[in-house]
Amino acid sequence: MKICTKCKENKELSNFSKRSEKIDGLCSKCKDCYKLYYIFNKNQIVNKQKQYKEINKEKIVNKQKQYKEINKEKIKINARTYKQVHREKIKVYQQKVKKDYYIINKEQILNTNREWRSANKLNIKNYQKQYSQINIIKVRAYSAKRRATKLKATPKWLTKEHFKQIESIYGLANTLQKLTNTKYHVDHIIPLQGKMVSGLHVPWNLQILKAHDNIKKSNKYEI
Repeated sequence: MKICTKCKENKELSNFSKRSEKIDGLCSKCKDCYKLYYIFNKNQIVNKQKQYKEINKEKIVNKQKQYKEINKEKIKINARTYKQVHREKIKVYQQKVKKDYYIINKEQILNTNREWRSANKLNIKNYQKQYSQINIIKVRAYSAKRRATKLKATPKWLTKEHFKQIESIYGLANTLQKLTNTKYHVDHIIPLQGKMVSGLHVPWNLQILKAHDNIKKSNKYEI
């Protein structure tokens, strides 16, 4: 127990902040008294701190550098631990910072992107062409999904497994085309824009047809 020099109350040691230069290693005033003092003298304290920082700028910077140099490993461990414990908090904060930065610098970012695209037109075109050739199945599946989404035909309840099934159907069509040297299409059994009934962009509504048969079928649904 310890008596506070301000409120004169006998309190638990946990109510006193640490102070190395004191004999017992604790402040003479309790935490509550320091809080009250800060509340009533906030502006004065803040101004004093600002003045001290201005006068002792170089001293503070050197002290911080010295501390970082001595405690390199400790700082690294603390930073790593903090990141692990507050992973979600950091993620939310980073997203907020990015969003705020984009809002403030929107025009500048858009202009920079436009300038870059304009200067790299040929590179972008070659990259897109190369990507389409390497990932032809993904591109076709994505194009079909995009068309279906535009028509509001892709249900929100489709799972990752469903999208994998869709992609594998497009992959099979591509394999058949290579093996037989005949063009194949992935067709919606019930058309997305049928005259009488409209289907969905789902694995069980897809079939592989020869290109000429699919063109002939058009938007018809045959039972």
